[in-house]
Amino acid sequence: MRYERYKPTGIPWLPEVPEGWECVPFKRIAHVVANLVPPEEHLDKPQISPEQIEKGSGRLLPWKTVEESHVESDNHLFHKGQILYSKIRPLLNKVTIAPFDGLCSADMYPIETHEDTSFVKYCMLSQAFLNGVANVVCDRVKMPKINKKELSMIPAPLPPLPTQRAIVAYLDDKCAKIDSVVAAKEREAELLKEYKQSLIARAVTKGIPHAESRRSGETNVANVEMLPITNANTNWELETGTGNTGNTGNISKPTGIPWLPEVPEGWEVRRAGSFLKVKDSPSAPEEELLSVFLDRGVIRFTEGGEKRANATSKDLSKYQLVDPGDFVMNNQQAWRGSVGVSPYRGIVSPAYFVVQMANCIDPQYANYALRSKPFVCVYELCSRGVGSIQRNLIWNTFKGRHLPLPPLPTQRAIVAYIEEKSAKIDAKVAALEREVELLREYKQSLIADVVTGRRRVTSERSQL
Repeated sequence: MRYERYKPTGIPWLPEVPEGWECVPFKRIAHVVANLVPPEEHLDKPQISPEQIEKGSGRLLPWKTVEESHVESDNHLFHKGQILYSKIRPLLNKVTIAPFDGLCSADMYPIETHEDTSFVKYCMLSQAFLNGVANVVCDRVKMPKINKKELSMIPAPLPPLPTQRAIVAYLDDKCAKIDSVVAAKEREAELLKEYKQSLIARAVTKGIPHAESRRSGETNVANVEMLPITNANTNWELETGTGNTGNTGNISKPTGIPWLPEVPEGWEVRRAGSFLKVKDSPSAPEEELLSVFLDRGVIRFTEGGEKRANATSKDLSKYQLVDPGDFVMNNQQAWRGSVGVSPYRGIVSPAYFVVQMANCIDPQYANYALRSKPFVCVYELCSRGVGSIQRNLIWNTFKGRHLPLPPLPTQRAIVAYIEEKSAKIDAKVAALEREVELLREYKQSLIADVVTGRRRVTSERSQL
């Protein structure tokens, strides 16, 4: 429902507001409170940087103290109830209300207002306000930033204070309901992703259900019972089975490996070095640059997107050549799972291990098995370091570790099983993520409509 009458503003992205409202420069409703202080005087206080604010939602993410964040330069001292706004990359729309006193990065502005603080926050989260910011920083490509003077001149709608409070009550109610639904769907997606990783881990260490192996054309696969993973929001469950394996009456045999006491009959347990060998890779600086991601394996460097944190060296003469089918390990991040079988020809950092695999292991199977959680735990056991992120993999230690290795036909049956199950899980996850995206778009549209007066609200609470 709209208001009865509107008046023009002359602003393209905010053409009208209800009668009784104003459209004013931001400095009329709020102002920046700059208060830079040395961090060593506030080591136990919370420290907030742009990374601790979720873009477009106003949600504060987990934070650390000044001491834990190793802050070296002066930060702004802020107080509970002030608005915190990121002035760098402002189109990410990172704004929140401080729930406590603390320090914030000099890349942020502490903001005070004599209007309703929550209304001003919603106003700053709205598309109309973001359009005003975009009009200022649209030509700043490398590292866009908005200064205090520019921020002070952004047009903002200003309803009477009682209307502001009604808007806040309405949006708090609606947004809380939307956020609750979003959180439930995000949790369901996370559970499905965890289930997928569990399915892969079980398949590459204990085999696949007997019915699945027959359907894949494999006749000599252990029929291992698979435990169910259930959740109130998911309908996914691992198959279970009983019986024997082909011509034998045993479903498993001991391995002598502490982390994997038994494997299916017919599988081998071999030292890693017997089928994985570090290559003496020549340099080929003219080849395409590749990278290894924790959740994606080996990818083209250009596909790294915003997650790509480390700059490459300008000198590529020592970079190592990778052939399709080579196993690539980030030496310092393998313990976290930064490994993968490359589908590409290209080059990687000299800090990586480029590993040639013997013919006894199928490349597709290897990409699942060698990236699975049980194998990543082996890399961790074979890594040494003092930091919480970088630990060097000791190859001589790793190559002596014993790993399970099924026969090639079994490997291919496992790949077929994983890909079939993964396709269904991935489709469900994609659907959930699309629902979350639409809910967030609806929330942003709702905020924009209400704070600019395109939708009328009263003090009455209504249901979503």
